[in-house]
Amino acid sequence: MKRWHRWLGGATAIAAAILALAGRGGEQALASGDRLAQAKARRAIGDRNFFLGLVWGWGLLLLLLETGGSARLHSTIAARVRPRWRAAALFFAALVTLIDVGHWPFRYVAGYRVNRRFGLNVQTPPAWLRDQGLSAAIEVGLSTPALLVLSWLMKRAPRRWWLPASGLGLVAGIFLSLLWPVVIAPLFNRYEPVIDPEILARVKRLGEVTGVPLGKVQRVDLGRRTTAANAWVTGLWGTRRVVLGDTLMDRYAPDEVEAVLAHELAHVVHHDVWRQTLIVALGQAAGLFAIARSGEALLARVGRRWGLPTLHEPPSAPLIFLLLSVLAVGALPLLNAGSRWREAAADRYALRVTSNPAALQDFFQALANQNLSDPAPPRWHILLLMSHPPIADRVAMVRRFVATHGV
Repeated sequence: MKRWHRWLGGATAIAAAILALAGRGGEQALASGDRLAQAKARRAIGDRNFFLGLVWGWGLLLLLLETGGSARLHSTIAARVRPRWRAAALFFAALVTLIDVGHWPFRYVAGYRVNRRFGLNVQTPPAWLRDQGLSAAIEVGLSTPALLVLSWLMKRAPRRWWLPASGLGLVAGIFLSLLWPVVIAPLFNRYEPVIDPEILARVKRLGEVTGVPLGKVQRVDLGRRTTAANAWVTGLWGTRRVVLGDTLMDRYAPDEVEAVLAHELAHVVHHDVWRQTLIVALGQAAGLFAIARSGEALLARVGRRWGLPTLHEPPSAPLIFLLLSVLAVGALPLLNAGSRWREAAADRYALRVTSNPAALQDFFQALANQNLSDPAPPRWHILLLMSHPPIADRVAMVRRFVATHGV
């Protein structure tokens, strides 16, 4: 009991210090009114908060393990609920909820409060809280059956469970990619077909030039949450669509919107949604393999202290989460390098099919100003954290294209 109180007291002190640090910074840049200075200040705050977030998230999982909280929660539920699989399901649901809610204070300070101070978030706190609750409910609904199946596979095939788990993970990823645009995304935002005749004419022209139809093009009400602009491709097969934020469509000229559409069309042509789904599945398989080879050895050293006899028992879930998170952070440079390569290829495709480099360059520069993006962040930041090339690199690419092709 004394050890439990000591860990809880230490964690509370660390959490208070993290929240105090995460909410600070940027006052001088904001007071100056200089958008570039604000972008650099916001990026620096985000860099610091990324590492603070790792301490917060990993610390929360370690707290559940070191205090025996995970084991106690499971034993409490298992003593009252039968059969065992139902008790395990209730435990997983309670655990995922606890972990998600445990992240809310940090998300509020490091995400919501910081972005609101820089003018990028326009939500009220109750609206933000509703989003967090909805996200938590979806996470519980998706994670609970996945954890039940994983636990069962671990018990049935202690050495090779990672193989069928990886295969099922790929199937689940494809299924989610199909359902996300039509089932989950509309829970958070309103999606409507683009009806602007000028934009529709551009969509038709792009299809004729490339021979590849864009498919459904939708407008989403990002402006109810943020002032930042965004666009993306989502879905597979019949659920595939290009999505343009209202914060983009209402601000940019038709030539610039066409450049964005051409960029998103490139992701369709290059099958990037499929690429991303497969890359995530391969990364997940590698992570599960590493856990299968190291998890039991780790439990042999610390399992008794944590009250975790084997990896397949439900109370071991926080350890699996922790190991997967550490491995995911280690893989970030490789994953982001691949993403930046795909985004650069999409930029080059957009330049070729629009033959309007000025529109793409103007869009990049205006987007950096609107979204408060640091155009030239430090190299380590690019390698570790950026899924898109920096704005300065994208503008330089456009200028090289003009110099080469004389457009």
